[in-house]
Amino acid sequence: MNKNTDITILRDLVQQYLEVCNRPEQEELRDLWRRHNSLEKTRPLIIVRGGVAFQHEIPEIYDLKCEDPFLLRFERSLRDSLFRAGLGDDYIFEPWLTVGATHKCSGRG
Repeated sequence: MNKNTDITILRDLVQQYLEVCNRPEQEELRDLWRRHNSLEKTRPLIIVRGGVAFQHEIPEIYDLKCEDPFLLRFERSLRDSLFRAGLGDDYIFEPWLTVGATHKCSGRG
């Protein structure tokens, strides 16, 4: 595979992820969490802890195809999120990907 193939894989996963983010129930969940965090009475909100499976439990979601190590991290994150979307809990999916800051540790302080 080449970098263009990796990008094609990620575009497909991003499209699926955005479909999850743009579901009407996501906006309802955002509103429900806002009210809950403002201490309004709401129904109990459920989050499945550890909603991301371990590779040995559900290997088909970890059939990673990207070769570029940088892009591979995003592929795994997107596949994790798409798996989580099937759990049916009250987790909110936001329409963006988080990119960690680059840092170098000198080993001191």
